[in-house]
Amino acid sequence: MLFRKLLVVLGAVFVIAGIGLCIAWVGQLRNREVEVTGPAVSPAGIEQAILSATQAIPAGALLRSDDIGWKDVGAAGVQAGNLMRGQVSETEFFGAITRRGFAAGEALIASDLVKPNDRRFLAAVLKPGRRALSVSVDAAQSGAGLVLPGDYVDVILTQDFGDKIDIGRRTVSETVLSNVRIVAVDQSLDAQLSTVAEHTALGADSRIPKTVTLELFERQAETLLVAAQLGKFQLAVRPLMGSSDVQIEDEQVAKPLWASDVSPALKRFAPAPPTLAKTEPQPTPPSAPLPCEKSAAGPLECSVRRPPPALSRYRAPAGAPGQISQSPSGTPPREALNE
Repeated sequence: MLFRKLLVVLGAVFVIAGIGLCIAWVGQLRNREVEVTGPAVSPAGIEQAILSATQAIPAGALLRSDDIGWKDVGAAGVQAGNLMRGQVSETEFFGAITRRGFAAGEALIASDLVKPNDRRFLAAVLKPGRRALSVSVDAAQSGAGLVLPGDYVDVILTQDFGDKIDIGRRTVSETVLSNVRIVAVDQSLDAQLSTVAEHTALGADSRIPKTVTLELFERQAETLLVAAQLGKFQLAVRPLMGSSDVQIEDEQVAKPLWASDVSPALKRFAPAPPTLAKTEPQPTPPSAPLPCEKSAAGPLECSVRRPPPALSRYRAPAGAPGQISQSPSGTPPREALNE
């Protein structure tokens, strides 16, 4: 009797459990049907992020980390040439130069940016009307390798004329170019890639640049090429911040500095200036008589045409016999002729 009751209870439990399993299974099927037959999500609803300007950026500016950032837009807001997150990294465009200006919030276009590793970067960095000229430098000429792209320098030329002239004039130094910008050191156009910290692992010789590229006007480029043939030039780094003293120094750029200006002792070796011999004044030779053409007037007209210095005046005393004296040139005096 007890055994039958136990079987009935177990049977009821199995039936209830089976019903519950059936209900749960049917619910799962319904959920799957809803997922399959539900409305599809439109691609336009997917959020996209594009690289845009966080502030106004002028043309020709080098992009910094605070100039650009990601901006969330819908898929419909993505235009051709936009830089999308997941496809590019924002760090790739640090140091890139803009070919046109961008307003704050405007999306950046790949064709309007020139990255530092692009071959067009040097031409994009130059200001209108400027030229890029590379010159070979050594450790002293390049400031011991501490010059970086973006620094401003003066070009100082030193010449040695040898023993053929005065010792105080044998050596001269002068500033031939003033306040010119360095656009590249070796093949690096980005100052962040040329910092000293990145070269600490290299040897001392590896840190010294072999070439420096300067931004110059056409006439300045010609001046630098001639200076390289005349003597030895050196780059003098200018301060980052200007001051009133800079204008005073720039006014004296054209004034050369000779060896005797640096060392007053050299003036003692300068030869004495030549002394001129004192000469007596020479008498002025008498002027030649003017040519006289023969005419009907006779010798009287020719005597009048002779120079006055050749005439001598003579007036006879009162009561003396009338005589006509002759001048050294052989012509009668004018007073005698008038009497």
